[in-house]
Amino acid sequence: MSDEALALLIGEVENGNQNCIDLLCNLALRNDDLGHKVEKLLFDLFSG
Repeated sequence: MSDEALALLIGEVENGNQNCIDLLCNLALRNDDLGHKVEKLLFDLFSG
């Protein structure tokens, strides 16, 4: 997944788009670099 696509998804999550939140949560479950990156982004977003 490109950084641009990820940035667009994060922007939608910040606007409260539940479908994008669900998608990022599913991506965060992956056991690879993308999963770890998304997990960190979600943590920073929702714990900040």
